[in-house]
Amino acid sequence: MTTAKAQAILSFYRYYCVFPVLVTVFCGWQGCLAGADITVGLMAIKILTNAFTLFIIISFRSPALYYYYNLHISKLSLLGGFCVID
Repeated sequence: MTTAKAQAILSFYRYYCVFPVLVTVFCGWQGCLAGADITVGLMAIKILTNAFTLFIIISFRSPALYYYYNLHISKLSLLGGFCVID
């Protein structure tokens, strides 16, 4: 992967990261308060939040993905990068 493609994937994440980051902060805060008892529930919330965010991106923002298609970056690479970074 070239540097330009990596920068494009990071810019894709930066554009859509607000809601998942807020959920991550909330889950981390709740995890600190409740301890290990709530970890499975928080991970489920995080996974569902990521799935919902990716659904919104694919369903409603797919015309904006043509920018990345022109850079020869597949949708799978964008979504994989999104999940790995988050």
